[in-house]
Amino acid sequence: ISRVMGSPESEEEVHGHGSNHDWTWRASGSGSLSLELTYPQASPVERVERTVTPDPSAAAIDIEFRIVVRRACRLPIGLHPVFRLPFETGAA
Repeated sequence: ISRVMGSPESEEEVHGHGSNHDWTWRASGSGSLSLELTYPQASPVERVERTVTPDPSAAAIDIEFRIVVRRACRLPIGLHPVFRLPFETGAA
């Protein structure tokens, strides 16, 4: 069997830090929602910020993703929407 990803190391987080920890609400401009997540002190990434703003002239949203680093680094990134589904099977 071929595997794309091997088993994670003991300190490694599958899908990354942002998928495994709670984000904190940030103050944001009128009409937008903003969250941030602080990374561990040993990480080259200090924090990530996510802001979602509805487009008033279209059925669309603008998404801003900002990465604040402590030092230069090269790391993989993946960003995709996540939608919460109802608990009841077939209710979506």
